[in-house]
Amino acid sequence: MDNITNLKLPNCSICSLPFSLDGFMSNNTIRIPLLLHCAHAACENCIICNLRGKNFITCLVCKKVSSINTSCEDSDILSQFPIDNTLCGLCYNKANSISIQSDTHIGFIKPVNKKKDISKTTELCHECQDNRAEVLCNQCTAPYCQTCFKKVHLSARTLRDHTSTGLNESVNNSSCEDVRNIQCKEHETHNLEFYCEQCDETICSRCLLASHNGHQVKELLQKVNIYNYSLR
Repeated sequence: MDNITNLKLPNCSICSLPFSLDGFMSNNTIRIPLLLHCAHAACENCIICNLRGKNFITCLVCKKVSSINTSCEDSDILSQFPIDNTLCGLCYNKANSISIQSDTHIGFIKPVNKKKDISKTTELCHECQDNRAEVLCNQCTAPYCQTCFKKVHLSARTLRDHTSTGLNESVNNSSCEDVRNIQCKEHETHNLEFYCEQCDETICSRCLLASHNGHQVKELLQKVNIYNYSLR
């Protein structure tokens, strides 16, 4: 089972405070997460307050505007901004230390024997898991040895246009900011924000709620900083 207490949940995209509901932080003001039209979550109170005297609300995360009918009353808010049931469940499970059972039938096969004795602090090639990583794919945001980068990216037409950056060069060129500006492949309106340790992939906030809930997750910037530090 995965320890959900280690999962960092997103806060309200307007007031930046954590969400709360009955049974979860119930001593504080209840802040139920509702979905804005951009798919980021904001608490019900913030949405109601920000719609007073106007018919739109701006998400402070992605700056996108969610517009509604001018005749919408407070009681109709849920028809415009539905409850984020996934996030509600995660909040409750985290507060009550309820672990989520992973699908044990799904996994990734990794080689048992290493051909080379490489320090554990050194990043290995994402593909072969044997050789020291030499380049970082700017689109996949995954480290490869030179051989595997060419093998993987020449085998698929859609990957042939990908470019790479030498790892030492990526450290000197502030690769942290470059990585955070890459769009998510699954949700093109969202940039990559997190790194899922369990699935070994970079994800956005929607991926986190939809298919990586309960997984061990780090902020992408933190992961890249740790990775760059290991190369020194």
